[in-house]
Amino acid sequence: MSLLSSKLKRLGYESILLAGIVGDREGSFVDLGDFCQPKPQEIPSLGREINLLFDLKSIYTIWKIIKKFQPDIVDTHAAKAGFVGRIAACLEGIPCIHTFHGHVLQGYFSPLKQKIFQIIERILAKKTDCIVAVSKQVASDLLALGVGEREQIKVVPLGLELEPFLAVKPHSLLKDELGIPRSHFLIGAVGRLASVKNIEFLIRCFARVAEKNTKLDLILVGDGPERTKLELLAQNLGFRQKIHFLGWRRDLRHIYGGLDMVALTSVNEGTPVAMIEALASGRPVVATSVGGVPEVLENGALGKLVPPGDEGAFCDALQGLCSKPAPLAEADRERVVQKYSVQNLVQTMDKLYRQILDMKMVRAPN
Repeated sequence: MSLLSSKLKRLGYESILLAGIVGDREGSFVDLGDFCQPKPQEIPSLGREINLLFDLKSIYTIWKIIKKFQPDIVDTHAAKAGFVGRIAACLEGIPCIHTFHGHVLQGYFSPLKQKIFQIIERILAKKTDCIVAVSKQVASDLLALGVGEREQIKVVPLGLELEPFLAVKPHSLLKDELGIPRSHFLIGAVGRLASVKNIEFLIRCFARVAEKNTKLDLILVGDGPERTKLELLAQNLGFRQKIHFLGWRRDLRHIYGGLDMVALTSVNEGTPVAMIEALASGRPVVATSVGGVPEVLENGALGKLVPPGDEGAFCDALQGLCSKPAPLAEADRERVVQKYSVQNLVQTMDKLYRQILDMKMVRAPN
């Protein structure tokens, strides 16, 4: 959203960004200097976890900001921010858009809690002028769950600044930094160490393959609530020295250039940014066939797709790519960059905003 806002400013849009607090092991873009323009305004009461008192306070705080700023549109992202942000917008009668980058409406929580969240999203959808899904699969999931109407949901691919990743070239510097022999094959995963990413599955698959192929190493870039548990699992399996936890890193182009393969084992995804970056960097990839992943990998044309939870198939895919890695062709890399370009996102969202403003009889930016 920070990137989109900075690009829309050139088209005459004025915006303010509101963001919640970030947990101790969560990554954040807030401190990335000029990348975030305008700088997000932090809402201290807004966090990932459900807390009735804090959530009510967040709604009130956001409503006060909306009342003062008087925006023409409120655009929300993520589950919690979408909940409190849309309620605040409705209180002030402001048109609102919500983007589903994925969803937590199925397979995450107990049946009762899952049902409650689905009901909440169905109610909020009736008060939302437009629902944006980052992939066709996310849109299909929402419709199947009764969230929104078909004509209300628009599929808008992510927009990322991927051109720098086209310059990524394979190198051995990362292996040198980590003390890994250059002859070893280095597998990497980039993202939050949270249950939805199913890194435990990746570690177990890696351990099975590495028992037979000793010239393998795995790096995990990111942090999250499951890090301690995952470190203990790696230790118990006897592979702690071959599984490297790097935490959050800013030098992702350097990371991708040093990897021989990128893996994704999520149980649910909207559109995986790390997978798109890996493709733009030319890395071979293997991923579970969930959410918007098949769309990103063009149904297996750009990478190996494996059924979620199939440990044997995932191990076979890892071993296959280790034996015969296939870097992405330059033409494929460029196509990925074009498909997920910032320019496409800006043009699409500008058009979408203007359509909503026209319906609400609000003057759009010149």
